[in-house]
This record gives sequence, structure tokens and C-alpha cells, in this order.
Amino acid sequence: MPTLYFDNEKSQCPHCGVRLLVQKVNNARTVYTVSFGQITIKEYIHYFPCCKDVFVADGATQFVKPGCNYSYDCLVEIGKLRYLHKRQIEEIKHIFDENYNIPISPTQVRRLCYQFLLYLGKFHYLHVTQINASMLKKGGYILHIDSTCEGHKPHLLTCIDSLSGYVLYSQKISGENESELTIIFQRVKALFGIPLTIVCDMGAGINKSCAIVFPTVIQVICHFHLLRDLSKDLFEAEYRKLQKELSNKKIYAKIRYQIKMLEQVIGS
Repeated sequence: MPTLYFDNEKSQCPHCGVRLLVQKVNNARTVYTVSFGQITIKEYIHYFPCCKDVFVADGATQFVKPGCNYSYDCLVEIGKLRYLHKRQIEEIKHIFDENYNIPISPTQVRRLCYQFLLYLGKFHYLHVTQINASMLKKGGYILHIDSTCEGHKPHLLTCIDSLSGYVLYSQKISGENESELTIIFQRVKALFGIPLTIVCDMGAGINKSCAIVFPTVIQVICHFHLLRDLSKDLFEAEYRKLQKELSNKKIYAKIRYQIKMLEQVIGS
């Protein structure tokens, strides 16, 4: 297993010119990387005898987070497998074992998935100027708004520009209440400006908040939500009857199983 040593670029004190001295060398740390496999790193700790300032070698932080044993390229690979290729946690663990010979626990995979989202979010908001310039070339942006939830879990609100396909803003919310949504739409307005049009469902909270934050913008109803709600009004009884018949003949469960299998094959 190769060992990499990281030294400090400074050689002398910028104030008095005294040479930088080695205080200690950190204990060897094992780091797993997709590119190079398993390696060991050692970092020099330096100090100036004149002012007692301590400096840690910063080269290692370019490819691995301080205190972490998995490099940034592991984090990126896990993020791509999870969110781009729709892999499950256990699948990612297996891929790292088989393809990269990197041992990793499901808990660590889940933790790196969250870190990936955190870094991706920071990267996204650091480039708001470039995103706005790209949307402006198309004449502006059309704001699609929707939230989803499972059972009693928090809602996930997402704002998308339908012209570019960019996910502009996403946040967990307690529910579609007017006060919380108004604050979020004010952030969207501050980041990306006023949209050309707003497309949303018929939820009262979203409609009222959009009217407050974007009073001059036309709101239109999403065709999918409109047709879905109409179909519930017109065919709810027939649908439930058909569902019950399929369930009684033990067909409904088999259909659900086939759907789940297809989702695994082709992604959600």
C-alpha cells in the first residue's frame, strides 16, 4: 500500500523570516480512492518558533475531506450511482466491493450520499449567475412548481425551469401552507428573477403564495394535475371497482410486482 507524504508549502515566516520547523507528523491515515485504490497518507504539522503559529499541510484536503477515509472521487462516484443511476444503498456497497475492492458500510454510503447533495447544492447556488445567463438566452424561464410526499412525511417542494430542464430550487417543507411557501418563492425570486409564467397544480397554498410573490405573472394549471383530478371525479368509483376485482382474483398484487421489477430495470 503506497504512502503519500504531505508537506507545507510555506518555508519561512512572512514577518520575521524564521524557518518553518516540523512539530510532528500525523499518524498514518488509510484513504480509499476510486482512482488509486487504498493508500496511506501522512501529514506534516509545522510551526514558527518566533510566533508559535501552527500550520497543517493542506495538500491532502484537495482529494479527501479532513478526518474522512473516503476521497472526493468516492463521494462523486457514490452520488452518481445513487442519484443518476438510481442504485440502492446495498447495490452501491456491492459495486464498491466488486469493482473497486473498497470496503464500505451501508451507513457510510448513506452518509456520503448526503454529503454529495450538500456539495452539489453549494455548487449549484455558487453558479446562479451562469444559470440565469443561460436561461436568459432562451428568453427567460417558466417556473414549474410541485410538491410530493409519502404518507405523513415532510413534503419535498421542487421548482423547475421547463425550458432548460434545470432544477432551480428544492426544499423539504412541513406542508403546502401559505406562509412557508411565500418565504421559499421569495428566495426563488431573489435568485432567479421573475418567471415568464408559473405552472402549478390547483393547491390553494401554492396559488396564494405565487400571487403574493409574483403578482404580475400569469399562473396556468398543469395538464397532468388537471386531468388526474378530473379522472378522480369522473372514474373514481369504476377504478376502485376494477381494483377490487383484480385484488380478489390475486392479479393486482402481481401487476404491482411487475411494476416494481420494471422500475428496478429502467430506473424510477
